Amino acid sequence: MLKDDFSECGNDVQLDGKVAIVTGATSGTGLEVAKNLAKCGAKVIIASRNCAKVENAKNEIFQFSGRSDVVTRQMDFGSLSSVRNFVDMTVQSEPRLDILINNIGAIGLEDRLTQDNLHTMMQVNYYGMFLLTYLLFPLLKSSAPSRVVNVSSLGLILGNVDFDSWNEVGRYSSFGYYCNAKLANVLFTVEMDRRIRGSGVSVYSMDPGMGKSELFRNVDNELVKRLLTAALQTFGRPLNRVATMPVFLAVDPRVEGRSGMHLRDCKEFYSSWYANDKVLAQRLWEDSKRLLNGKVAIVTGATSGTGLEVAKNLAKRGAKIIIASRNPDKLENAKNEIFQFSGRNDVVTRQMDFGSLSSVRNFVDMTVQTEPRLDILINNIGAIGLEDRLTQDNLHTMMQVNYYGMFLLTYLLFPLLKSSSPSRVVNVSSLGLILGNADFDSWNEVGRYSNFGYYCNAKLADVLFTVEMDRRIRGSGVSVYSMDPGLGKSEFFRNYDNELVKRILNAALQKFGRPLNRVATMPVFLAVDPSVEGRSGMHFRDCKEFYSSWYANDTVLAQRLWEDSKRLVKITRDEDWEKFKQ
Repeated sequence: MLKDDFSECGNDVQLDGKVAIVTGATSGTGLEVAKNLAKCGAKVIIASRNCAKVENAKNEIFQFSGRSDVVTRQMDFGSLSSVRNFVDMTVQSEPRLDILINNIGAIGLEDRLTQDNLHTMMQVNYYGMFLLTYLLFPLLKSSAPSRVVNVSSLGLILGNVDFDSWNEVGRYSSFGYYCNAKLANVLFTVEMDRRIRGSGVSVYSMDPGMGKSELFRNVDNELVKRLLTAALQTFGRPLNRVATMPVFLAVDPRVEGRSGMHLRDCKEFYSSWYANDKVLAQRLWEDSKRLLNGKVAIVTGATSGTGLEVAKNLAKRGAKIIIASRNPDKLENAKNEIFQFSGRNDVVTRQMDFGSLSSVRNFVDMTVQTEPRLDILINNIGAIGLEDRLTQDNLHTMMQVNYYGMFLLTYLLFPLLKSSSPSRVVNVSSLGLILGNADFDSWNEVGRYSNFGYYCNAKLADVLFTVEMDRRIRGSGVSVYSMDPGLGKSEFFRNYDNELVKRILNAALQKFGRPLNRVATMPVFLAVDPSVEGRSGMHFRDCKEFYSSWYANDTVLAQRLWEDSKRLVKITRDEDWEKFKQ
């Protein structure tokens, strides 16, 4: 449907003092848009995951416009944490933002999920753009009047409005995902306009038409790639001509007051009946916010060693981290280290002592009251050299700290994990499980085992617990894994009484252990990587499925341990979510 005709998209508006972000600006239409805006006097910010391409684009913009203040930054739309980092850096360094051109467009990307559990094609072409725009809105508003231009495509007419299927691997062709994303761009524009009306920020979408670009450069089939690219080169318009329309929408006074509209060939145009469907647009907005909510992760044993490295890694990826310890000073030191590494200042510290079941329950109560979601639980606690005695809960200290406390924590947090699904639990075990004794009745007898013996029993329990939890929660959307991290350069034996033994063992770890940031990659891998989806209940070593004890996968033993554990940690009727399963 055609509406107003703006005749030509030309303009002679000067942009001195204005700041503009252009995505997809290392080549094609995006580069031409950036050159044009710079020529008009704007300070231009461009971003890409490829440093060399960004620098080449910067030089080309300088040659065209004479402006030496082009800002280059790294950003990968395939990583939501990368988008968040880009926004953080922009907000810290730029006092204003007048123009945002969302020009990203890619086809032929892999048919897989990203680490954010979104389809690659959908995240790169839509969800990343949604997050970028959403997070930059406060800066755009404070710089009003300002504008957002979302580059869509005529392909939106073929988009499917079944949002729930958009992130299913193999559901659509690459072009199908692309069309869905371009429909999403327009629906997003309509809904954003409705929500921000009166803010001084205008938002537009547009179909640039065919340009002489390399849109199909990522297509795997070489013959298809060549044919499609040749068609663009033959029938497409020159890119500097294509670029006039996004620039027109970004700067021209004639579209003032027309926020929310969609243009093609400088005419107001809707190429799909539901591209202006307000109910659909509202639903997509809410779905997008839900899918892009920053993940929340709890990491135990995170004040030092592998646990701290895991927490730093997850925070760097954009997760909000919750760490717990009985030592407030260690918690604050860890929080500061995570902030220095990741730049995230929302790390939550809470006190918890696995040697006290009431402390674990208090931690869970506080977490459930303050956190609306929980996406990742890393049970990394591991201690050796603790006293050979019973705790106030009548459990052996070594067994309670290394296993029963973790069991209780995970059991009580399961309802929150389930309501946040898809979510994951990672239980850090040890190769020592091979020496574990399956005589559960003896596990809490004082003096029955050496300190290392109790530790091995607990690490066997971690794996059996994983197997049984997977069986009981299957279909809930929560995945659970166990793993052996191998030797790391830690202070694992710091609690040993015998000073000579402690020094010898810690020296051995420092000499033969792997760097802790390397050890931490496996728990993080199990917590976020799409490749382990559908592998819940598995035990991993060196990122491969692995069982180091014949009874680590004994389902009868696992079931018995589960029931014994519930009894020993005194799961109450109100806490017992299994009673209410349908």
